[in-house]
Amino acid sequence: MKYAHVRVEPHVGALFNGHRSSKHYFAELIRQVTLKPLAVALTFGMLSSLFVAAGSSTAGASSVYKAPSFPRVAAAVKELPKAIEKSGVIDIAMVTNQPPGSYYAAGTKTLIGMDPSIAELLAQALGLKPIWTVTSFTEIIPGISAGRYQITVSEMAPETSRELLLDFVDYAQTGDALGVVKGNPDHVNMNKLCGVTVGAMAGSYQVTQVLPAYQKACAKAGKPAINLKLYPDESSPILALAAGRIEAVYEDSPVLDYAAAQNSAIRIQTNRNFGPVAVGMGKTLGLEKAIHTAMTAILQSSQYKAVLAHWGLSSVAITTAKVNDNG
Repeated sequence: MKYAHVRVEPHVGALFNGHRSSKHYFAELIRQVTLKPLAVALTFGMLSSLFVAAGSSTAGASSVYKAPSFPRVAAAVKELPKAIEKSGVIDIAMVTNQPPGSYYAAGTKTLIGMDPSIAELLAQALGLKPIWTVTSFTEIIPGISAGRYQITVSEMAPETSRELLLDFVDYAQTGDALGVVKGNPDHVNMNKLCGVTVGAMAGSYQVTQVLPAYQKACAKAGKPAINLKLYPDESSPILALAAGRIEAVYEDSPVLDYAAAQNSAIRIQTNRNFGPVAVGMGKTLGLEKAIHTAMTAILQSSQYKAVLAHWGLSSVAITTAKVNDNG
């Protein structure tokens, strides 16, 4: 589907004024849950050699998938803030370069993937036109907090620290995956990461919530620290792994599983830590009830199942749209 409008957001620092917490405290929270912005240096064209469409109806990188139509959910529309309902649009922050979650169809600026498809179902359920902003993952929370966009559908885990800043409504479940090169010559696994060069996306759940404990374990054992290389998206470390610049990749399982299916040089060493990913929204916007009602209807629909099946992600389906589900 050709989506309504896609704009690319420049990477700017967070702007915080007039929020409930003090400016200093709010900025410190942002610092804790996101890292400094990284310039996105790779385009989808640079990734095409790695992520090549298989030519089937599932996760085809070269085709523009048209998401199913979804009926307006009257109860959800009734719960929308009047200003947003009147505007007729909803501003959605998206990341790209992470198939099959969200990426540009080859040769276009049309977003495709599971996340844009779910976001399109949500917008239809709310009776709104989606306005996409492509940005880096580390800029999503600052951008929503500063009012540059209203929600995100970018496989963001509803961590406790993030829930201080955003409200969340679940739409799928994903896990972590550790990827290595074919043959795993360095014998890398989750119990042997000390001294290993590992690539991951800046600001991700893996970087903020999982790897710090492994770093502490390495220090306690007197072993070298994990040599963590941070990237602006989830495709860049996969390219680095394939090129031999790093020894392992640790990121969301759907992205790494898809990469391994497309590139015989990559192997999945571990899949673990399955948990929810959610629509994130600004706390002061009053969107939580409407999005929860809409997502509850979506999760029970044939359209939701069809979207996940198209992208080869039926295994990430959930049945309950929990709110602020941090486990």
